[in-house]
Amino acid sequence: MSRDYGVIVPRFWTAGTGKNLRGDPDAQVLAAYLMTSPHATATGVYHCPILYMSHETGLSIEGASKALRRLIEEAFCEFDEASETVFVVNMAAHQIAPTLDPKDKRIPWLRKELEKMPTSLKQRFLQVHGAAFHLTETSKQTSSSEGPSKPLRSQDQDQDQDQDQDKKQNGHSSAVPTDVSQVFEHWKAEHKHPKAQLDTKRTKLIRVALQSYSAEQLCQSISGYKHSPHHMGKNDRQTVYDDIEIFLRDAKHIDAGIKFAEKGSEQKWM
Repeated sequence: MSRDYGVIVPRFWTAGTGKNLRGDPDAQVLAAYLMTSPHATATGVYHCPILYMSHETGLSIEGASKALRRLIEEAFCEFDEASETVFVVNMAAHQIAPTLDPKDKRIPWLRKELEKMPTSLKQRFLQVHGAAFHLTETSKQTSSSEGPSKPLRSQDQDQDQDQDQDKKQNGHSSAVPTDVSQVFEHWKAEHKHPKAQLDTKRTKLIRVALQSYSAEQLCQSISGYKHSPHHMGKNDRQTVYDDIEIFLRDAKHIDAGIKFAEKGSEQKWM
């Protein structure tokens, strides 16, 4: 589906990512570029090497790389380094629609686009938009054919199995499994967020992470980020990045936290 234009909603500057990025003009420019890039697709998943970002925005390679890291920290986008593919997380909701009718003729096109995506970003796209775009059946088919991979698995793939396991472990059905609560409470205590709530989004995030890691490994990763000066506020914005959504976003971030814990490193993780 070719695009003649890209949509940036006005609230981007007053209540969205644009507002959060005030004081960081390079990151604001890159965010606007990624939403309107000539390489972009309406799904928000497309090939866009940092070289493109640099050349087409006028930023230096270093400046574009730094701005991209900031956007990833803000959960605005994700970047698969192996394929040099970007995923602008909420782009599809703005460029296509927040939700689609099951009979919408764009759904077959979306399924074709899904098959072009790198495995890790395909799974993330399904986590974010699969239900709204009625792509869950595609998720189950692709996951069974691809077999296990390093990126975190989609919650939809194993939700029924997880519920059965929860019943066996706890003797009854539980809305919040013990392991989920253990990980969340550890994060609250370790990073001093006593009033934080375990909402649906955080529950889903932890459940997905538990498909590939044990609760002990996730707690180790969460603790490890205390050894990252960058995440603890020693950065150019003097901002602490200690949201559980950042720590457990994907396998790359979880593995980084575990390495921090093992090394007790004082080196900034890039």
